Amino acid sequence: GYLTHTLPVTKHQILGSKILVGGLWYMIIMLATYASMVLWLLSLVSIVIPEGYSLASAWKEIAPELDEIFEIFIRELGWDLKATGIYILVYSFIAPFSALTILFGSITLGQLFHKARVLMAIVFYFGIGIIMSLLSSVFQTFNSVNLFTDFEEELAFGKYLNGTLGFTLITSLGISVILYFVSHYIISKKLNME
Repeated sequence: GYLTHTLPVTKHQILGSKILVGGLWYMIIMLATYASMVLWLLSLVSIVIPEGYSLASAWKEIAPELDEIFEIFIRELGWDLKATGIYILVYSFIAPFSALTILFGSITLGQLFHKARVLMAIVFYFGIGIIMSLLSSVFQTFNSVNLFTDFEEELAFGKYLNGTLGFTLITSLGISVILYFVSHYIISKKLNME
């Protein structure tokens, strides 16, 4: 801590570098997890493929059917699976940095206390998680009311899902930005190195 805060760099650079490096490691772990899941699914598919077919030839047979399935989801439920996949991809790039910003925010809030700093950091971390869950639950409650009132409408489920995914992204980003500036303020004005 002493060495970090005596470097000739700004507090934004210190905080930003910690979030950037930690977020990149988190992203590498997520990508490795996704790759292992894809490889696992491909190995399962290769078991059930009839003899004489390769994964590539089986994919050529299945790909046109997938497009039809995507169209059915859009037509019947208003759920665009491709858009959901893009959302998940975008969120996968944002989530590691958001999670680390929330973690560092909790740690800096916890260091404001003279006794039981680690305990208070853990309390703040769980408290922020509970607040995010409550906000999400309230939004999903109102969003599900709209789902049931608009159920006659074909696109009700798609609206519900898109609204929930969008709210999750906005909430995560909003809390991350707030905690970044809270962390910056605490590191700049109320740093306690005891």
